[in-house]
Amino acid sequence: MPNASQIESMGYLAHIRNATPDLIAGGYTSALGCSRALFEARIDLAHTYTHREMDSMDTVCRAIDAFYNGGPDVQPAQQFLQQFQESTESWTICDQIIRLHSNSLACYFASQTLRTKILKKFSQLPPDQYEALRQSLLQHLDRHGASAHDSQSEATATQLCLAIADLYIQVPTWTNWIFELLNQCQTLEGDRTIMTLTLLQVFPEEVENIRGIGENRRIAIREELAGCEQPMITFLSHVLEKFHANADMLKRVFKCLESNLQNHQMRTDHFATSPLISSIFHVIATIDPAIPSSLHETATNCIVAALYRVEDIDSHGKLAEIIHRGVISLIGPFQQAQQVEDLDRLQNIARIFVETVESFYVQIVNEAHPDPHSVGSLACFDLLLLVAGHHDWSLIEMTFNVWYRITEELFKYDDDQYIGKFRPYAEKFIQCLYEHCKMDSDDVDDILDESSEFGEFRAKAVEALRDVVFIVNSDKCIQMMHQKLIECCHRENASWEESESALFVMAAVVQNLLP
Repeated sequence: MPNASQIESMGYLAHIRNATPDLIAGGYTSALGCSRALFEARIDLAHTYTHREMDSMDTVCRAIDAFYNGGPDVQPAQQFLQQFQESTESWTICDQIIRLHSNSLACYFASQTLRTKILKKFSQLPPDQYEALRQSLLQHLDRHGASAHDSQSEATATQLCLAIADLYIQVPTWTNWIFELLNQCQTLEGDRTIMTLTLLQVFPEEVENIRGIGENRRIAIREELAGCEQPMITFLSHVLEKFHANADMLKRVFKCLESNLQNHQMRTDHFATSPLISSIFHVIATIDPAIPSSLHETATNCIVAALYRVEDIDSHGKLAEIIHRGVISLIGPFQQAQQVEDLDRLQNIARIFVETVESFYVQIVNEAHPDPHSVGSLACFDLLLLVAGHHDWSLIEMTFNVWYRITEELFKYDDDQYIGKFRPYAEKFIQCLYEHCKMDSDDVDDILDESSEFGEFRAKAVEALRDVVFIVNSDKCIQMMHQKLIECCHRENASWEESESALFVMAAVVQNLLP
């Protein structure tokens, strides 16, 4: 089927009535009318359509079916639908398609189109139609947002939630409505748990991602969402209690929490004292194949989002204490995952350990508190060393950046006695680097290639080594590796890989030695 430019160049428009100014203002063009006529002829040569029929819901629904079902009509259907989505009349037709709810696939396409138009073609809609659109979207969500529906209807409901959020965010005269919306959801018939969770998740995400609005409006929405913290935490706690054995519902709760924790206007007092945190840590601490990996990862993302917030420890001190205790309790589960070689859960917990140190590194360096129960104590280094001690070098690589930040902060001190508090941890880290930099005799050719994965790791290890070596002094590092070489010489079964790794580490720091 020819595109718009080909339609004009091939003379097809000579057989199409010229568009009047009124039609052009409404989004109709001669090329659009011709394209629709060609599409209808292509998918059903036995029927002659009037102009009104070509603009009808049935025409659009048939094009949607042709596009998604495959076959020779995919390309013309795609061109038709693209032109339809650009037109102003698509606002009304999409609304009608969703209202009739006769074709689930068409409903999804229509809801997605409305959401896209709110994001990219909002100027097409007159301001006096904003409220009517909002009420229409709410009515659609009332129908599609009930819990007893298929995956297609759920996808439609998600698009409607996104459309409602995007519409509200883009109308600055609308204020203090989110809390009212959430209350309204709870008064509807049927179980509206999933619908409410989706709304709670998408609002904070959309306010950060949407384009074309000013910072003042973003701040206003963030503050409005922050004002919903207490009822939101209460609702999520209720959902958790009711669906504690439902992995899918737990994932939704955790995603909702993660999304809202990324709103820096949100206070964390109620979250810190809620049962939600203990439930999240319980999921992470359970090293059991019965717990889906996706749920474990979602719980991890939630804790990481909380760790980002507690970097401002003065504003979130209570949450910092609870998160710190929860992280320390994961040492046992990490070792358990290590024993059963559950790499996915190992990486998740390792990520939490690293993010914990990254959140508290300022307190760790500047306070050097020996009490392991204190937030940001020296015991946090044990978390890094636990990660570094695992045989998979991808885990120790996760710690390189936080070691850099620690050394940058510690470099401000010109006090060798104070720096000495951190020396034992740095020495153990260097020992771990030595172990991980050993070559595998079976893959020497690949390892010697600096562009290989292990070659790139060794290059990064050198940078990490140079970051921390000032804590132990270069002389001490050389002595440590020299001792390794002596041990290799006195051990009959010592491998050349051990000696090579020691020499590799020595070569990385030897330039720091003074003549």
